[in-house]
Amino acid sequence: MTATYECEQCGNRVSALKHPGECPDCGGEMRNVSVSRE
Repeated sequence: MTATYECEQCGNRVSALKHPGECPDCGGEMRNVSVSRE
């Protein structure tokens, strides 16, 4: 199952099977937006 990751700096989104590490566009930190945050 793929998860959606969003860059905290530029907002770029990617779908991947595992954490992509850093944003392919700007090198920023990616976070998983497929899980809810409280």
